Amino acid sequence: MDNESPTFSETMARLDATGDVAGLVQHVCSRPFNLAEVLTVMQQFLGRARLRSAFVLAMLLAKNGYQHWLVSVALSFGGLIYNRPEEEARGMALLQAQMDALPSPQQEQIYLSVLNPVMIRIIEQHLVNKPGETPPANTVTNPVMARMVEHHLANKSKTCENRPLSAEEWWRLLEICKATIPPYRTWFDWQAPVPVLTLETLRQQGRARAQLIRYPLPAADAPRPRRRVVVFMRDFYIPRRIAVGMEAYGWDVAFHGTPGWSMSAEDIRAVLERCRQQDIELLALHFDQILGKQAQAIYELLLTLRQEKPSLKIVVTTCDIWALRKDMINDAPDRTSSPFANRLITLFDAIWASDAPSLSALEKPPFAGRALHLHIPHAGTASLPDRPLVPRMLYIGSEVEVRYSRKFFLMTAERLGLPVEQKDHFFVPSKNLAPLELLIPEGLSSLDSYARHMQRLQEATCCLHFSRTGELYCMRHGMVTHRSFEVPLSGALLVQEFATDMSRFFVPGEHYLEFNSVAELAAIARFITERPEEAEEIRRSGNAFAREHYGDDKLIGYLDKFLWP
Repeated sequence: MDNESPTFSETMARLDATGDVAGLVQHVCSRPFNLAEVLTVMQQFLGRARLRSAFVLAMLLAKNGYQHWLVSVALSFGGLIYNRPEEEARGMALLQAQMDALPSPQQEQIYLSVLNPVMIRIIEQHLVNKPGETPPANTVTNPVMARMVEHHLANKSKTCENRPLSAEEWWRLLEICKATIPPYRTWFDWQAPVPVLTLETLRQQGRARAQLIRYPLPAADAPRPRRRVVVFMRDFYIPRRIAVGMEAYGWDVAFHGTPGWSMSAEDIRAVLERCRQQDIELLALHFDQILGKQAQAIYELLLTLRQEKPSLKIVVTTCDIWALRKDMINDAPDRTSSPFANRLITLFDAIWASDAPSLSALEKPPFAGRALHLHIPHAGTASLPDRPLVPRMLYIGSEVEVRYSRKFFLMTAERLGLPVEQKDHFFVPSKNLAPLELLIPEGLSSLDSYARHMQRLQEATCCLHFSRTGELYCMRHGMVTHRSFEVPLSGALLVQEFATDMSRFFVPGEHYLEFNSVAELAAIARFITERPEEAEEIRRSGNAFAREHYGDDKLIGYLDKFLWP
């Protein structure tokens, strides 16, 4: 068995790994031709973003008259990246028709296994290969994040081509996306008419869609027990905001922060002893943090606490409940379920998140009855709309990362002359490192940075926000994110890309403005410019609604009633 010859796929992978493109072609031509074998290898190359090898094979097949969606994809991307416009045109000539002929489930699988990996590699190259780029000093970020930066920069050798894209190439890349990803044709339809918006029409449409989530609060005249709480999470601005909100509500909070996403055995033992000695009533964790190598140790900690303190409440928060590390809910991309994760979840009293309340899996065991669809507190940073509305939309964040649809919206807005201004996050030290938006201060200083961020939103008076990422679920449905709540609470007008579940928290057209295409974004730009009084009314209504229902005191009140009904 050890002397068996390598398979065709193994040989091709070895030749690709060594950069032997000529060897690839020679190997294909030196044996009996098997189209299915070659297409399988091409798909493997594309799935690993090995575009050069896939492009060479596609040119070989096309030269011999073979037509297939894989050939067209590789020709289109490869022709763009390697400056072969005739091959790009050859691929684009058939690509859309070939994709449209495939059933929707296969289109989705192609998106996940081929298109998205190639797009991410191309975009990474656009970001990381800039002259003079170096990792920021550790005085700017923490050691864990510094290692992430170093790893990210090391990926430049693995990308599709050693150069960034030109502006013209970005437009050609968009055309490839429109050919291969059907929703892009609607989002970026240059011929679509720009609708005329009025406040009354917007309200009517929004109220017809809205299905607002409502949670009860403790009785207003009921005394508030001074709950004893431990917040055990990585020490950055999210758990700090939670702790501040709980303290303002009247709870005693002990903060046990970790310097990174890992939880050491010492941390776990210290939290266990604190819960025992101080008769802790609530333990708050971050879901994303407890699913790593320490998951078994965390499980044993929680199991021990459950046995010793049956009345203890355990809450986990997450920013991405739609993903949950992709192995725990049926709606996750890989559609698998982890028995261990299910046992872990049964130990939680609440899963605190706001990004995807419509996930069907959250209504089934083990999630049923545990999901608390709420945003987290804002550490007292909410403001009033105390300055005139400026008819200009501020976008704060990276242009691209894996969220490449936002890049296309931004460059389209620029071409159309829409009033959009773009700025980086405070905590991104270099625009070249924009994908690493987790480069944020730790400890108490993170609250100062967050307060400046909220002030910046308030001063803008109108903020543009995008909801979609490259993940399939988020491309379809969008996400409700922190910014979805921060902008109205800051006193600014929120202009947000469509997200299915935004209408579970706010009324579109009454509390914020929503777009789902470049035509609709252009309509909003015209609306805030030509109807500023109506735009101002939406802004003030959104702020009042957010302060009333999503202020810090209310959020902890909802949690209080959920845990101790």
